Amino acid sequence: VSKEQKQYVIDHTLEELESELLDPGSFFRISRKAIVRIDAIQEVRTQNNRLEINLSKVSDFPLVVSRDRLKAFKDWLNH
Repeated sequence: VSKEQKQYVIDHTLEELESELLDPGSFFRISRKAIVRIDAIQEVRTQNNRLEINLSKVSDFPLVVSRDRLKAFKDWLNH
């Protein structure tokens, strides 16, 4: 979803987006089903020993950083 709140259908997997199309400095894959853009993140908070992300736009599902991506996510945020 863009800043204008429009939705677009794409014919790429998250793997393809992550590895071929998105700038790794701006986008991070937090789990098997979500990639976030750094400037869309409003808040990162600890929730039940996990990191939960709130974006500038409400998500259709909770955005939680997977355990195996936690260290890389923290490094990405601090870069």
